[in-house]
Parts: sequence; structure tokens; C-alpha cells
Amino acid sequence: MSRDMERVGSSEPAWLTADTEMFAPKAVNHRDVLVEINLGEAFEIYIQKYFDRLRYLVTSKGGILEFDSVELSRYVETLIDSRVAYVTRDRIGGGRSRVLNYNTPAAVPTLIEKVLSSIGIVDLGDKTGITFVPTFTPKLALMSKLEFHEMTQKLRPIMDVGVTYSTVAYDRNDSGTPDLMMMQYIQGAKEDGVMSHKPGSPVYVPIALFLGLRQLEALLGSRVYYADAESLKQHIAGLAAA
Repeated sequence: MSRDMERVGSSEPAWLTADTEMFAPKAVNHRDVLVEINLGEAFEIYIQKYFDRLRYLVTSKGGILEFDSVELSRYVETLIDSRVAYVTRDRIGGGRSRVLNYNTPAAVPTLIEKVLSSIGIVDLGDKTGITFVPTFTPKLALMSKLEFHEMTQKLRPIMDVGVTYSTVAYDRNDSGTPDLMMMQYIQGAKEDGVMSHKPGSPVYVPIALFLGLRQLEALLGSRVYYADAESLKQHIAGLAAA
């Protein structure tokens, strides 16, 4: 075996860890990095499957669902938009108006509640010099507060018969979770994206933090297969019907 590949005191190869003690990362300045929230195709599949489940619950008892999947999507986008406006109220130009306060009565499916609480401000620490700040561009027209209230009144009787949900719009805590915010940034980065190789691109800092040395070693070695896209879609559909 080559001496370069010998392991020294840990699971990392010697060539990967040599002289790393010389490096002490320190941010040269601090900046807010905007992260566009775009949950993608899997989330859209979840919304559609969730709508299908609600429609089944109603029609199986001889009723008629009083809204369509577009209205449900508008309901969810209004929640996301208000959550983003709430957590950035002290960050972006003094904040912007929002339809919903954190304690607005609502009927929020459990998975969407988790997504909402994961969207927020994430400070990656002194060594990175980066704070993630979410932004959101709705694809559909947002609901007014009255429309949102009326939709909540339509949802609650259905969800009360066996669907778990939150009764308020979103969490008061404005912190997000690093994993979701990092992956949203990496997914959405364009000019500063993973493939740009732009010097000083802020995307490299969260990638390094997210992967870490052990994961980097795994990337240099064997590749790991998790599942294909179709399996992910099936899993999302299962979550909606749970």
C-alpha cells in the first residue's frame, strides 16, 4: 500500500489530513445570503396526494369537497409567504407585510408544519461569515386573510376525522434548520452555484460545512446509492396518506 494512503490516528487517509493543523478558518466579513424557498416537484406531489386524500374522506361519506387542489396550494403558499415575511421582518428593509400572524387560526398538515418551522434565519457561525435569510416568490395568488379563514373553516371538519394538523399558522420562533436552508440554497444557487467555480462563491462554505471531512472522504471513495426519483415520489405519496 502506498504511504500516501496510510491512515493516521483516525479514519481519514494521511494525504487528506496532512498539515491541516496549519489552517484555522476565520470569516473575513459577515454577510446575509438570501435563500429562495422552492420546495420542488416532490412537495407539489405531496400537496396533490394530500388533496386526493381529503377528497376521498369527504366523498366516501357522500359529501362534496368545497375546494380544489389549486385552492389548497394557494393556502400553503400563503402560509409559506407569511412565515418568510415574519422571520425576515427585522432583516430585509424593515420587513414586508404578511397576510398571517404566527398565531392566526389555521389547519396546517403535519408535514407542512415541519417545513414551515424549518424555514427561517440560520447563522452558520463565526467561521463561515454567513447567515441564511429566506425569500419566497409565490407561484399563485396569495389568499386574503378572509379567504384563508374561509379555507380553514372548510378544512377543519375534514381534518378532525383523522388527520393530524396544527391549529395555528406557523411557529413563533424565527430560526430555521440548517439542513433545509443549506439544501435550498445549494439547489437554487445560480451565479454563485456549485458549478460556477466563481472565486469566493458563498456556496462553497455551506457545502463544506454540510459535508464535513468524513463525507468528503466518502465522496472521494465509494459512491452510495440511496434510491431513484420514482421511489422518492412514492414515499412522498405515502406520507400524504399517512
